[in-house]
Formats: sequence, structure tokens, C-alpha cells
Amino acid sequence: MGRRDDLEQGRRRSRWRRWLLATILAGSLAWLACGWLTIAVATAPHPASITARTELDGHLVEAVAATTHDGLEVRAWLVRRSEHRIVILLAGLGGNRTSNLGVAGSYLARGWSVLLPDLRGTGESAGDRIGFGYPERLDLLAWLQLARRRGFQEIGLHGQSLGAATITYAWQQVEGASAIGADIATLRPIDRVASIRCPTLVLAGDQDPYARPDETRALFAACGARRKQLTWIRGGRHENLWTRSPTGYREALDAFLIE
Repeated sequence: MGRRDDLEQGRRRSRWRRWLLATILAGSLAWLACGWLTIAVATAPHPASITARTELDGHLVEAVAATTHDGLEVRAWLVRRSEHRIVILLAGLGGNRTSNLGVAGSYLARGWSVLLPDLRGTGESAGDRIGFGYPERLDLLAWLQLARRRGFQEIGLHGQSLGAATITYAWQQVEGASAIGADIATLRPIDRVASIRCPTLVLAGDQDPYARPDETRALFAACGARRKQLTWIRGGRHENLWTRSPTGYREALDAFLIE
């Protein structure tokens, strides 16, 4: 009788172990699948058909293209206001060249030409994945080459979220940039911003849950620029801060460009 009880208990323990192992494996596979799905969604391309434009705020719009070092064709609009100075405006995650039309207007009003690219995998640029700034740095380098070929001598870089990350990743390979504007929401930019020496404007939302105010202050303190400015957009979250407060954004940009 005792032996049968022992055998039955052994079978129950064996079944329990099998169920436990199956549960652990199922949970692990679900976790891996969830992680893969999150990565796939976050890095999925955002292609879009861009409605052609002939002018922006009274200035001629030229459709331009460039080829990156890794062979992708990327597209942009070039709007000329100045013959010698230009700002390259890089959109955030999920955006494209049209996301920065408002900011472009402020630069045009201040006498700058503007270049409005679609980063790889967005808008009409080639690319099957978004890389959070590191592969996109090759896009920026291609646009810098185009700007120099077109005769621009003073080049500003302005990025929001993904665009800001692109600038920080590209910075050590960038030559001749004269100013940087960044909406903060980048991946470990603090590791790279110490090498930045040109005048730098940082715009940040005071309610951003991802790039928190303490992280933004640390980033700003680490920036190597001698002339730098930090502006908070009240109520701003992890978003296009121009949309949140066009007036506050414009005032900060104007103050920075006047100096």
C-alpha cells in the first residue's frame, strides 16, 4: 500500500514538474514574442506619399535626393532663402519632412535656407527599418555633402527626437556645422554631447515621461558648447514641441538665432 502511494506521489510530482516547465517555457516564449513585437513595431518603417509643393512661405521648393554611404536613396525638399547658410531639419519618430513645416517657416523668416529630409524608412525615402539615429546618421552625412555641393558655407542642424539622436550619433563625423537645435528625446545622447562645440539650443517638454527633466538637465550640463541655451516648453511631453507651443518654440528659436 505504501509503495503504491509513493508511486502515485512520484507521478504527481512528475506531472507537476512537467506543467511547471511547460508554464515557464510558455511564459518565456510569450515574453520573447512580446519583446520581438515591440521591437518590430518600434522599428517599422513609416512610408508616406508626400504631396508635392512648389513654394513654402513664398519661397521656391525644390525636390532633391541623395544616396547614403550604405546605398539608400533618401529624399527631401530644399527651400532657398539664403545663398550661404542653411539649416537641416530632421523629424522625430513617425514623422517626415512635413512635420517641420512650421519650424522651417521660422528659419526662413530669419533668413535661413532650409532642407527638409525624410529620414530612411519615412516619407518617400528608402529603408525597411528605423534605427533610432545610428543608421540615420548616414542620411545626415549625405545631406551635409549635398548642402556643401550647393555652396552653403554655414550649416545648422535641428532635430526632434529621432532627428536629435541622429545628430548626436553623427556629430563626430560632422565637419563645419555652425549651430544645433534639438528637441530632447534621444538614446543615450549624454555619451556623445561632450564633443559638441558649436552653439546649441535644447528645447524640452517639462512633462516628458521618457526624457525626464533631470535627464535633460544632465544632458545640457554635459554638452561641450560654450554658448548653449535650455528652454522648457510648459506642458510638453514626448511629442513635437512645435505643435504643443508654436509661440514658445518660435520665441526660443528667435532668441537663439539673434545672438
